[in-house]
Amino acid sequence: SKYGVYIHDSHVVKANSSLEIRHKCPLGRPWNSQHRSIFSGCYLDDSILPAGYIEWSSSDPRLSQNTTMAEFRDYGPGFNATARREAGNVTIEMTEGEYEPFSSPEKVFQFPFSGEFGNTAWIDAHPQVELTSDYM
Repeated sequence: SKYGVYIHDSHVVKANSSLEIRHKCPLGRPWNSQHRSIFSGCYLDDSILPAGYIEWSSSDPRLSQNTTMAEFRDYGPGFNATARREAGNVTIEMTEGEYEPFSSPEKVFQFPFSGEFGNTAWIDAHPQVELTSDYM
């Protein structure tokens, strides 16, 4: 199963470009040790925490060999590969080979019961909000 959250070719930005950022936001944190999320090809603005993902808490990190909190080819002022590595490898920077099984919706989403891949008719590939210069 490849259940999880997949965010691809998107802009991750603060609500308004005129906002002054006081605290930065992580990409996410694991609600359990089976957490899986991948940001790929995303523009990350300066509101993103340099470490990327974070642990649930210091006393209960909820990380295991089954936890996937990853990025592939993200970019922008909120992407900091050095800070991600220095944060203890919580954020995985995927190689092309590691990302390949997740590289298209057809490779990720399965039909119920049969388990065949390619269940993508439900995906709305068009943005609901037209991006303006405030978001870029």
